[in-house]
Amino acid sequence: MVQRKRKNARDRPALGCEENFEKRPRLFQKEILPQKNGKIRNLLPIKESSGKFIPQTYEEQEVLDHQEDYEDSKTIEKSVEKTLQPARSKEELLIQRRKLIVEKKEKIALLSSSIVADPQSSLKMIKELRLMLEDRDTPESFVTIHKLVIVSLACLFVDIIPGYRIRERTEKEKEVKLSKDVKELTDYEEGLLHHYQLYLKSLEKFIKYRKNPGKYKLMSPDAAKSLGKVATHSLSQLYAHTAHFNFHANVTLVLIPLANNDPDCDIRKTCCEAISTLFSLDKNGNPSLNTVKAIANVAKEVGPKKLNPEFLNTLLCLRIKVVDYSMVGIAKNKEERKKMKEEKKKLSRRKKKESKIEQEKDQELKELAASEDQEERTKIHTEIVQQIFLIYFRILKHENGGDCRTILPSILEGLAKFAHLINIDFFNDLLNVLQQLVSSGTLSHRENLHCIYAAFQILSGQGEVFNIDPIEFYKIAYKIILEMASESNTEHCNVELLLKCLDVMLNKRRKQVTLLSLCAFVKRLSMLGMQLTSTGKILQILKQVGRLLNSNSRTNCLFDVESLALVTTRK
Repeated sequence: MVQRKRKNARDRPALGCEENFEKRPRLFQKEILPQKNGKIRNLLPIKESSGKFIPQTYEEQEVLDHQEDYEDSKTIEKSVEKTLQPARSKEELLIQRRKLIVEKKEKIALLSSSIVADPQSSLKMIKELRLMLEDRDTPESFVTIHKLVIVSLACLFVDIIPGYRIRERTEKEKEVKLSKDVKELTDYEEGLLHHYQLYLKSLEKFIKYRKNPGKYKLMSPDAAKSLGKVATHSLSQLYAHTAHFNFHANVTLVLIPLANNDPDCDIRKTCCEAISTLFSLDKNGNPSLNTVKAIANVAKEVGPKKLNPEFLNTLLCLRIKVVDYSMVGIAKNKEERKKMKEEKKKLSRRKKKESKIEQEKDQELKELAASEDQEERTKIHTEIVQQIFLIYFRILKHENGGDCRTILPSILEGLAKFAHLINIDFFNDLLNVLQQLVSSGTLSHRENLHCIYAAFQILSGQGEVFNIDPIEFYKIAYKIILEMASESNTEHCNVELLLKCLDVMLNKRRKQVTLLSLCAFVKRLSMLGMQLTSTGKILQILKQVGRLLNSNSRTNCLFDVESLALVTTRK
């Protein structure tokens, strides 16, 4: 056995030859054989007794050609089968569309319920739901699916948005290591803010579809308009209920022009309702201030002719009771500015540094305060009132040309509501404008009553300081009562407004009203009550007559003819 092993070892070739063979490249067709169109496959070489290797190859051309022909025939058969399939009917397409919409509805419902259950760990679901707005694989139903996703995301964001504004971290704050819980919270806040911003951009894009509906090939003009309408409704919902959150100023700039300039009446109504809701719910004041500034910009750009009364009536929903014009930054004279600069120069470096530190501490305390600062709120309300009167005065300047007859009732109603908050420096100018409007004779009863109510609201507050005789307003009111009594169709709203005016004119200013004037108004008011058919309005007039009679004991002369004659002779 040992000898045989030695013999076999002698018969083997040297190791160097095998190693050299292993190191050689094995692509022989380029070196030895001429290249052909077919594919050449290398086989194991044959070794001769001399140690030379003979390469072995074979060509696969015929086999591969047959295989390609088979695949081509298979694809042709498939294409023939597709072409031979009968065309789908409308009913089948509608059934397929309904099935797809039902599946998407179920998916949206599952995602929404899971997001509401645990918002902090569902950023991926929010992303998945938002990405459905970019899906256009199903052109027959993607508009309907987009509408469902838009409405669902709007409701979701209203529910899961926190009650505070998310502040972006600085680069230094990003380098600081955070604990696990704090890191999860910051990641959630940043992710939520990112997806909310992208959602708002999508809404703005869909709203623009309404301007050029025929520009988009994937949907019809009617579908583009309806999609933009749904996006506007969702944006108005976010505008009204997320006033404290980020990007609200951007939403305001998009929504406010639509409330006045949009040709669709429903969209204008929806936007105006959202503005009114914001004014009634706003407690901070900053969102209302931004909205009023946007309204002022729209009124300035468009002009009085293109303003809608519903757009201006939204200002009546503002809840402002107290203002202080001393808090608003008034432009100082040059002498006062020089004095301030000289005083600062006289301060030492140490005092300047101390005052700066104190200002920074006060600012931090205001930011960290849990309760709202009453002074800051009063300052904001004062700026809002200034913007309101800026809108009203700018429109009243154009009234002489007759440009704003349609919106004049809204302006006068606003002046009547906020007249007690106006700056005392504008009292005389405003009263002169109101007197000119009343004496022009071109206004309706309601417009005249609004002018009268606004004038007496001015005179009842800080205007008591001025010695102004409103005899013209009394004459117009006395004349209006007679005209309303002679009319067959007297509007109920005019009666209520008339009673409000008489309350301010006669009850609150009872010391300035003579007995004869009081008796004359009681007679006219009783005459109006006899002509009305509504029992509710008649009772309101009788109640007002009772108040006027109780305001002065000498009005009993109305029930005695002789005493009335004595009074008239004495006067």
